[in-house]
Amino acid sequence: RTLFEKANDAIFLETDRDDIVDANERACTLLGYSRDELRKMTVPDLQAPDVRGQVGRVIRERIEKHGSATFETVDLHRSGRRIPVEVTIAGISHRGENLVLSVVRDITQRKRIEAELRARQELLDLAQTAARAVAFDWYIGARESKNRWSPELETMYGLEPGTFDGTYQGWQQLVYPDDWPAVKVAINRARESGDVAAEYRVIHKEGTVRWWRAKGRMFFDAKGQPERMVGFMIDV
Repeated sequence: RTLFEKANDAIFLETDRDDIVDANERACTLLGYSRDELRKMTVPDLQAPDVRGQVGRVIRERIEKHGSATFETVDLHRSGRRIPVEVTIAGISHRGENLVLSVVRDITQRKRIEAELRARQELLDLAQTAARAVAFDWYIGARESKNRWSPELETMYGLEPGTFDGTYQGWQQLVYPDDWPAVKVAINRARESGDVAAEYRVIHKEGTVRWWRAKGRMFFDAKGQPERMVGFMIDV
């Protein structure tokens, strides 16, 4: 009982007919109702209108669909404020009665961060398009097998999406041969300064020659060995 009352997440005991049997203090704080008020309510009473289910079917359908699982939904505060939540449900036996335990976590902050990250990514994508630039992320050495190019980067090099093999040798073959010595010098310079800066040509399959500029940073492991390069390829 102490864990029930002191938990940081809202906890509800519910019947498979959607009646709320009990709730902890955190549930009261989260939704703005007293415990006595919650005990007189059903699960749909707490749901946002656009996700609200039919009374008597919500819990049953969730158990049938998810079993003991975690999913996201939206609850309503007493004031009408929407609260995105993560719900984990499981069937339990309590005082000889089969009930459902619902652990409800407020994920408002998580959703806000996700939205901010999406907005930043959209701005980055827009900036890259305007600058005719594409990001690259290149592992060096033992982790080279993890290298995967985006479809946009493969297109810059004249490749079909999904055809780059992710190897150093594969990349070298795409660089105009006369430019490779200068590229090697730039790589060695990056090993010393951490700054990646190079300009070179690439020959597409149909024979078109394009100039690219690479700008970025090289990162090193605990022993000072290069392990990753991150930056942008820019069409010049």
